Amino acid sequence: MVSSTSAPPCAGGALAVWPVSRSDHALAERAGSGASLLAFCLALMIATLTALAPAEAAPQNREPVRAQVTAEVSGGYARLVFALSSEVDASVHSAGNILIISFDRPVYLSVEHLATQASQYIAAARRDPDGRSVRFALAQKVNVNSIETADKFFVDLLPATWNGPPPPLPHEVVEELARRAREAEHLQHMAQLAEQRRKATPVRVHMASHPTFTRYVFDIPEQTSVSADRAKERLTLSFDAPLAFDLTDAEADLPPVVASINAETEQDLSLVRFSFMAPVDLRTFRKEAAEAKATAEAKAAIEAKVAAEAKTAADAKSRRRGKSRRRGKSRHRGKSGCGGKGYS
Repeated sequence: MVSSTSAPPCAGGALAVWPVSRSDHALAERAGSGASLLAFCLALMIATLTALAPAEAAPQNREPVRAQVTAEVSGGYARLVFALSSEVDASVHSAGNILIISFDRPVYLSVEHLATQASQYIAAARRDPDGRSVRFALAQKVNVNSIETADKFFVDLLPATWNGPPPPLPHEVVEELARRAREAEHLQHMAQLAEQRRKATPVRVHMASHPTFTRYVFDIPEQTSVSADRAKERLTLSFDAPLAFDLTDAEADLPPVVASINAETEQDLSLVRFSFMAPVDLRTFRKEAAEAKATAEAKAAIEAKVAAEAKTAADAKSRRRGKSRRRGKSRHRGKSGCGGKGYS
């Protein structure tokens, strides 16, 4: 007797059907049971290996940090200086006459010599086997002050009689911290400029050709300052802002006298460089300044014209008044002559 069986289709696969006998069917059931067990074992092994993988990788990220520690006794206190090969978070706490310095990563260093270098303050010192702590047996009661920098950790052991503020950091350490702060600020500033350039809309440079000259127009923000550095066969325009220039129009149709034009950035400046084939006459100006000058000249011309017209009108009025006075005097003399004749 023949029957048919089918295998469950895989995702995206096809369904296959084939004939088998009863004996083959029983054998297939036993084989299928064994295959299922094998698949389960494989899945379990894979899951176990996946779970163990992060645990095996973890020690690589927790390798011991190399360090050196010295003790300096001066100024009425002792200072422990831990010089670390990489950044490590450290903390200090005490229990009775035991001082414990703990690290967030294993630290490889030797501390036994500190009992000799600072015998007035440290009776014994040892490092824990896991490298995460250093323990000190103190020779006297002290107050502890700690300062953490990028690659150094300072622990001051101040006697109970200490008065005043804690000791400051060494001058060279302060200078190094200031230098690193300046470098970090500079890098942050450069990152901000790069982000501004990335987000800035490119400034399109327009070109207009005239019979006797060629004009390049830069549509820059009003608050941007521009300076021009002229040489025999080159011109460099410096913009005090991180601008991106679109030179498509300018490069598409270079005049015969212009060899090349390109743009670049230097820190917080933007530069546009012109190279010329021969000496040329150059003139640079801002549109706002030119318009202001033209407006001032037009205003002055109008004011001069109004003043001239006012003067002309005043002169004409003055002449008319002069003529009127002369005619009045003539009439007055005529009347006086006639009257005089009657009285004689």
